[in-house]
Amino acid sequence: VAAAYPTWHDLSDFQMTGLSAAERSVFGARLVDTLGTSIWVLLMSPLIVIFAIAVGTFVYKGLRVRIVRGLLILGLVSWLLAVLHELILPLVFVGRADTMEIVIEETLEFSGTLLMALGTALALQNETQSRSSISLFRGQRPFVQAVSTAAAVVVILGSLCVALVFRPPVVDPQADHVDTFELTLRDGEAVMQEFRMPAYPIGSFRLRFASRPPREGNVGVRVTEMGNEEAILAEGVVEVPAESSPVWRDVELFPQLAVPEGTKVAVWVAANVGRGADLRLGATQTDRYEPGRLWVNGALTWPDQDLEFVAYGAPEPTRSKFQAIWDLMTSDWRWPVLVIDMTVAITLIVLVTTLLVAAPFGLRSRPT
Repeated sequence: VAAAYPTWHDLSDFQMTGLSAAERSVFGARLVDTLGTSIWVLLMSPLIVIFAIAVGTFVYKGLRVRIVRGLLILGLVSWLLAVLHELILPLVFVGRADTMEIVIEETLEFSGTLLMALGTALALQNETQSRSSISLFRGQRPFVQAVSTAAAVVVILGSLCVALVFRPPVVDPQADHVDTFELTLRDGEAVMQEFRMPAYPIGSFRLRFASRPPREGNVGVRVTEMGNEEAILAEGVVEVPAESSPVWRDVELFPQLAVPEGTKVAVWVAANVGRGADLRLGATQTDRYEPGRLWVNGALTWPDQDLEFVAYGAPEPTRSKFQAIWDLMTSDWRWPVLVIDMTVAITLIVLVTTLLVAAPFGLRSRPT
């Protein structure tokens, strides 16, 4: 029940709907506005205290059993690591692995809760039986082997994902949300953003766009030489998402854009959404990629206006791709910290999964 409640709480909108109304009716709007949404901890504090006392009773009596201590410590580590993820989210994850961070954080919380519940169950079993024979990772060596196996699986699969799936961003002029706005194009109109070619081939662009009112259509993206619109270097087409606000979509380029480093190129985004609909493009008021300038239908816009997009390298494992990944990792300390953090967190999640799956097969009691 303890594990099911936070699962339902996080997967539903209860915190923003029913719980929010309960907070204001119990504590008052002024106190809720002062303390924020964390006040739900105060609202649920009686249940938390009762739960802590109940669990603590079994835990205190079962701490002399090594496996109980190990599971409880591992559960606490999972929760502390989840809290650490929340603390470093703005500094490390934002703009790099936002969605992955949320998934890992919630998984760590659920895993920690389940491990504590398993430890509590073992403590209760130890009290009800005069003698227990617990074969779940008995001894230090099997546990170390389990940790090593989990780490090896994560490193191997993670390396394959980096080599075959991950695309390093080679041009990244996306803005923070505080200074973005929407740029509107009618059917047949186009916007052009110029930038200098990086040292690595570009395999795709990620742009933020949508149609309003929601209507089927597509967006054509082409890359040309600067000043020569007829010299098409690469192009791609993607369907317009039927959304009211722009969302990020990937546009594959054919062929991959591979021109000498420093070459000035132009990215054209053309709207094909039909009459009566507008293409909404994400843009920013800050020029984040010198000497990039945004052109709309052949006219230069304000000097500080800039299209919001990300250019990604090639998907296949080539020498240039690995060089781009290495340069990315060494460009900012946040990237290696993110890789280390995710490796440790996912290793712990794999280990916890192994423990929980093995638990029914390793809990055998033998009363004297």
